[in-house]
Amino acid sequence: MAISSPLYPLFLNPNPTFNKCNIPKLNVSLSRTSLSTTHQVFDEMSVSDTKPWNSLIQTQLRNNELDHVPSIYYHMLIRGVRPDQHTLPRVLMASRLLNDLSLGLQLHCSCIKFGMSLDDYVVTALMEMYGKFGDMGGVERVFESCRSTKDCTVAWTLLARIYVAKGKAELAVDMFHKLVECGAIGMLDSLAFVTVITACGMMKSLREGRHVHRIVKECGMDTDVLVCNALLKMYTDCGSVQDCRVVFYGMECRDAISDTLPWNSLIETHLCKNELHHVPSIYHRMLLRGVHPDRHTLPRVLTASESLNDLSLGQQLHCTSLKFGLSSDDYVITALMEMYGKFDDMGAVERVFENCRSTKNYKVAWTLLSRMYVGKGKAELAVDLFHKLVECGDVGMLDSLAFVTVITACGMMKSLKEGGHVHRIVKDCGLHSDVVIGNTLLKMYTDCGSVEDCRAVFDGMVCRDVISWTTMINGYVKKGGFNEGLKLFRKMNEDGIKTDDVTIASVLPACARITAHKNGKEIHGYLLRNGTHLTTCICNALMDMYVKSGYFEYAYRVFYLMKEKDVFSRTIMISGCGLHGQGKLGVDIFQNMVEALQVYIDEMTYAAVLYACFSACMVEEGKFFFNCIKSPTFAHCLLMVSLLSRAGLFNEAMAFIDKRGLMKEGEVLRALLDGCRIHQNVDMGKRFICELLDLEPLSMHNYDLLSNWFSHDKKSSIVDEVREMVKNENFTPIKAFSWIEFRNKVHVFGTGDVSHPRSESIYSELHRLLKRGEEQINLDNTLQFSHHDVDEVRDCIAIGHSELLAISFGLISTQAGQTIRIAKNLRICRTCHHNAKIISKIVGREIIIKDLNCFHHFRDGSCSCGDFC
Repeated sequence: MAISSPLYPLFLNPNPTFNKCNIPKLNVSLSRTSLSTTHQVFDEMSVSDTKPWNSLIQTQLRNNELDHVPSIYYHMLIRGVRPDQHTLPRVLMASRLLNDLSLGLQLHCSCIKFGMSLDDYVVTALMEMYGKFGDMGGVERVFESCRSTKDCTVAWTLLARIYVAKGKAELAVDMFHKLVECGAIGMLDSLAFVTVITACGMMKSLREGRHVHRIVKECGMDTDVLVCNALLKMYTDCGSVQDCRVVFYGMECRDAISDTLPWNSLIETHLCKNELHHVPSIYHRMLLRGVHPDRHTLPRVLTASESLNDLSLGQQLHCTSLKFGLSSDDYVITALMEMYGKFDDMGAVERVFENCRSTKNYKVAWTLLSRMYVGKGKAELAVDLFHKLVECGDVGMLDSLAFVTVITACGMMKSLKEGGHVHRIVKDCGLHSDVVIGNTLLKMYTDCGSVEDCRAVFDGMVCRDVISWTTMINGYVKKGGFNEGLKLFRKMNEDGIKTDDVTIASVLPACARITAHKNGKEIHGYLLRNGTHLTTCICNALMDMYVKSGYFEYAYRVFYLMKEKDVFSRTIMISGCGLHGQGKLGVDIFQNMVEALQVYIDEMTYAAVLYACFSACMVEEGKFFFNCIKSPTFAHCLLMVSLLSRAGLFNEAMAFIDKRGLMKEGEVLRALLDGCRIHQNVDMGKRFICELLDLEPLSMHNYDLLSNWFSHDKKSSIVDEVREMVKNENFTPIKAFSWIEFRNKVHVFGTGDVSHPRSESIYSELHRLLKRGEEQINLDNTLQFSHHDVDEVRDCIAIGHSELLAISFGLISTQAGQTIRIAKNLRICRTCHHNAKIISKIVGREIIIKDLNCFHHFRDGSCSCGDFC
């Protein structure tokens, strides 16, 4: 190594003259900042003594010129100068700071060679060096080598401290037990006891802590302030208020509590045990004893004032912080702002913030104020605060947490403009590679509905974690990009990223469709193959996926096998029962939940059980559950109208509507119209259609209903007039489509569709079924007060309806006995519903059709909906 200091040539001079009286002069010179002034001193003296070498090494350490120390040490050895107990510890410190284990090992050998391996300084330095490199075996060997000396207190204490620092508190306590067994406990000093007590606190072992406390008393160390403070901290960590009080009051009797530490420990103990009412009285006693609170005292008492809802105490503490000059401290500012925020006094929060604007702690306060704005739902104020900072040119002071807060505010506002602006500033500040900021940007762009920007951020991330992948998948699924979400999930697994509950819960909704049920099963199989613990969250997502993809029996199996079910689990299952025509089962699950769990039932669960009652036409049960709801929402009222209408109780339904003033709601009129269709009430149905047109003249659905009604009434000329009016008004007609998945491809059919390559076979199969069951299959049009493609009702015979074409395709494409699963974008008509029942009986297969309202399970000539279609 090249040596540039003017001191070094002195050591290479073979004939220096030495005068011992120059050593003090040398020490004075080396203590100064300039090394060049010492050159003249070294020229006049010998360097065969260790003192000048030690002084030079110490100077290099003080000036952080660590890389020079080994060279100086080697030159010292070359000159035949023997290192002493001051040299080796200093060079060992340099090896530790330079991360040079090899040098440390050489120095250990030198210690043994020169007979200094038992010196306190050397032993301490060696143990610290091995501890720095994580070589606990080396630390323990050094300790064992000095155990035979008459005083190994220093080494024992250091080993215990290293154990504690490495998180191996139990080893420090084991050492203590061995010392007790050997009867050598009397050798320990206060620092050693503090270390062991700290280890007991880390273990949160009250039994061990009390055992050490008893020995402390026996040794007469219980009057030592350091030991008592350590005992207070230990009992606080162990959550023992009673023991903490005993130690504290013992100190108070000895008037040994003039320091804030014991008071802070006692206050902290009461906070941890939620004994908040004790905190103010302890604080007032502390003031009466003349002990000034510090930066740790006030935040703790402020926390108590928040939890006790005592604004007056909080304001007094604010005054105290000003009195004792603590109002600009980070901890105190944070505590004051959080306290005022708890009491919704944002004016006071802003005043505290303004008072610290000129301090170096402004960044902490700024971030906290922004977080409070976000937490209070005032995201726009957080963004305004950011704009002011940008205008002042102080944006460079912000850290990743501050940017995360502002980006979150942009997401809450769903403002793509503001989010993009903050994103550009993040790039200017060089923080775009921060994974936390990257994840927050992904969430913000997802909330703003910009999947493209979200994907751009995702692709540009240098480091991605499971949160990054999950957020991107969730962004695709929320925007309907189900296939992209599934592809990303597969890529995530290929890259070896371990999924978590949130990932699975995010991707499974992409499979909650009849045409994607295979993907859902694959993910379920993936979880089982990998031995993933099926948490309640994952099971809920699986149930929801199976319910919505038409596999009710799978959903029920997952529900049945769940060890821990929450309210969401039961709500999903009850809702699924209603969707799949198992309303009675849904009501039973609800009643069992209420009886067994005694849990709070929220409005979502009540809505689910009311839908189950609607599905099973259980009127009395529905009325009972509705009356149990403290504050019924519109959704609950709509379900009750639907239930009463389905049961044909129109007078009760109208009375219910009048009582709650619901007549001017389109959804309510459609529910009444649904009952008219079921019970073939033509006159009332026509009236409701006219009211719907008056209420919602721009709704294409209502014109479909009107056209369907006139078509049923054999008034084709009026149907033509309605269609012409729709055309003139530029309304977009609602076309009916049905689709079925076969061999990983989705086949879509429209009304009277002949575009499919297998159309000839499809129609041929339908005609064959007609011929086999021409006695049973119903081709007559019945009353159709529902949302249908006009062409389905008038221009095409029932054999050309999209759902029948999809059924026929499924029958000719799949093996005998296989379930046919179809989805339709509109409601199934009564004719097709009747025909699907007969077809299921003829072919001996289950046919599942999902329409706008529910899943129809056709099996052996009957449907799960009970013909309430």
